[in-house]
Amino acid sequence: MQNELKKLINDGLSDTITIRHQLHQIPELKYEEFKTSAMIANKLKSYGCTITTGIAKTGIIAIIDSGAPGKTVALRADMDALPIHETTNLPYQSQHSNIMHACGHDGHAATLLLVASVLQKMKSQFCGRIKLIFQPAEEGGKGSLAMINEGVLENPTVDAIFGYHNWPNFALGKMGTRIGAILMGTGRFEITVIGKVAHTSMPQNAINPVTVGAKIVTAIEALQKQYIIDGAVVNVTYFESGEIKSGMTETVKITVVYYVENDEILDKIKLDINKNCQLITHANNAKFTIEHFEWHKQTVNTENETKLALITAKECLGNNEVINFAKPQIAAEDFSEYLRRVPGCFFLIGAGENSPQVHTEKFDFPDSIIANAALVMSQTAINFLNM
Repeated sequence: MQNELKKLINDGLSDTITIRHQLHQIPELKYEEFKTSAMIANKLKSYGCTITTGIAKTGIIAIIDSGAPGKTVALRADMDALPIHETTNLPYQSQHSNIMHACGHDGHAATLLLVASVLQKMKSQFCGRIKLIFQPAEEGGKGSLAMINEGVLENPTVDAIFGYHNWPNFALGKMGTRIGAILMGTGRFEITVIGKVAHTSMPQNAINPVTVGAKIVTAIEALQKQYIIDGAVVNVTYFESGEIKSGMTETVKITVVYYVENDEILDKIKLDINKNCQLITHANNAKFTIEHFEWHKQTVNTENETKLALITAKECLGNNEVINFAKPQIAAEDFSEYLRRVPGCFFLIGAGENSPQVHTEKFDFPDSIIANAALVMSQTAINFLNM
């Protein structure tokens, strides 16, 4: 079966790369993926898949039904792009001003289209159903949650879900994952420091929130080494202190972004930041408020499904091409919402150690990893259904 799968993937690879380049030229922001969605829907129809469109505005579900009773496995790809101006100078560079596929979602969607075409041809060799999820708005729009709320994990009920992301700084084409958290949880704290206004010539009559805020930033930065040991990244990303004028500003706003391996570390960070804000503002007769915004929970892989993905990847790619990560990778993903509801595994495929970073104007998804990603995803789905 695996030889047939490899042949079908190789036979479809050239067309898939062409599709990927076409998708790359028409990047669209969250919940605006109309051209992208239409192109994907037309391809799925041409493969013979049963599809439903317009889920969470631009999302698509495709069903491949073997006709034999059994479980349902879902495979997911994201579709949206980022508000970044592309400077790759590729022949298939973005045609949409200041929008580009800077995270590789064009490659993820193209990979899942290849998987769809292959598994549709192989549906006599597995039981149950494969549900293909083409998701909008992964970049800041919580598209996974929007699709879940519109029933993407129901009718038929999904028994397990798998997905992947390309990964710069990881050897080209290698597969990596782990049981438990594969990616971190993320969010931000927004701190407002409130002082007292006075004329700039009379600082003795003021409570300057700028200097108080600077002390808070320094205190948070001093904790960073310990947070790294604990399994977290805490980064002060924004400091707004008003306009230049003859009167001092009354407030300062500070934004702190975090990535955490687990909620226990997050609780510690909350306490540390609150304690430092209390001590520093009290010592300077200022006041403060803190708001906490949690964005993504940790992406937590379940044991059985992750073991299956790792074993399958080793069978498909070879033992040396598969890495069982010791720790979560420092990033976050809204695939976490699926895994909070059903078992599954999110894995990474290396984009190469020298690849430009995602979310930068030079990034381009490497076409050479499509075959490996499609092979692991397809075979894992088949193995899950035939267990």
